[in-house]
Amino acid sequence: MRALRILVWLVLLAMMLALVGFVVQNPGQAVDIHLFQRYYEGLPLVVALFAAFLVGVIVALVFGAYFLFEQSLAVRRLRLLNRELDRELDSLRNLAVEEGLPLPPAPPPATPQISLLQELEDARERAEGLR
Repeated sequence: MRALRILVWLVLLAMMLALVGFVVQNPGQAVDIHLFQRYYEGLPLVVALFAAFLVGVIVALVFGAYFLFEQSLAVRRLRLLNRELDRELDSLRNLAVEEGLPLPPAPPPATPQISLLQELEDARERAEGLR
């Protein structure tokens, strides 16, 4: 997570340096801008670039805030669901104890494989003895 933040800051720094470099190489440039039926004539290039960058930052912040809000709501819903499921699981675990119900009988112990093999060999010897 920390590496991602560093990467974002490096990208922002690179964009700002590119913007400053572009402005330094084009001093005194004026641009004409048509924006929503308004006309801005002779606007310095620095002002136009800074305004475009600022609008982009604001739009990114709005979308980022919406995304974070949506994620926090999803996390809250999942935490509530997890809490409800934990309560249900605890109630199911304590059901037999609280209601005094008998616990189910334990399964019989498994017979060892060695005794089954021994019984098979004994049966084979008896069958051979009868011949």
